[in-house]
Amino acid sequence: MSVAERTSARLARSWPIGLVVLLVIAGCNPDHIDLDLAPIDAGGNVPEPTRDAGRRDARADAGRDADDAGAGDGGRTCGTIGGCHPLYDASCRCGFDDLTAEWSCGRSGTRREGEDCESAEDCGPGLLCTRSYVVGGGQCRRLCDQDSDCGTGQGCAELGRIASCTGWCIALAECDLVGQTCGAGRGCYWMRDQDAARDHVFCHRAGTEQETRSCLRDPTRCEPGLLCVSRTDGVGSTTRCQPLCTTSDDCPVGSSCGGRTAAGVQFCR
Repeated sequence: MSVAERTSARLARSWPIGLVVLLVIAGCNPDHIDLDLAPIDAGGNVPEPTRDAGRRDARADAGRDADDAGAGDGGRTCGTIGGCHPLYDASCRCGFDDLTAEWSCGRSGTRREGEDCESAEDCGPGLLCTRSYVVGGGQCRRLCDQDSDCGTGQGCAELGRIASCTGWCIALAECDLVGQTCGAGRGCYWMRDQDAARDHVFCHRAGTEQETRSCLRDPTRCEPGLLCVSRTDGVGSTTRCQPLCTTSDDCPVGSSCGGRTAAGVQFCR
């Protein structure tokens, strides 16, 4: 039985399919906060994420000094969209306002780190809901400025566009991509943090897109056991969910196991 078949069978036996996650604002809709991650290239390359240049970079036009934001880091500019900063102004319950698409005090909710969330206002102070680009709920993740702000086994991945000097605490090696060891309602996903030159293999609320369906550059849109792969045809570049594999025996007839991820897992192509 192939990896994809084993995964499908496991899903059918054990849990109803859930919905997705991830980080960076899509247009002006605050509900759509995605992990702005580049998909795996079908040619075998791992492209860089499409993030703002520079990790925790100075933003002269952000409108707030680090001292005002509470960063205290040599005068860095730690700006945000709106009246408060989600990390440095957590005491005022700084949260994302779904109506104005800005940060404001008194908006954060009560859900804890790791709990499921449906909107930007569900999670408690210092946390933010990672959500799918289009649909689906997410998970409350801790905000950070550096790795030491995160728990054991986690790293701080840059958030970038909606709040500078701020990232998300994401596990580095939380699960097994092939074995899909995250449990009911969760999938094991991979992302490459190009800025920090490291991988994150982490559990997240399971995606729903099936094999060959579009993943819109969002790895967690795919069902567990599938990878978001970029393909180029005569029309342009698309991203689709492809089965992960360890040998060509895991792949459908007519396809082979190839490409690579930095996590050491390949995909059917």
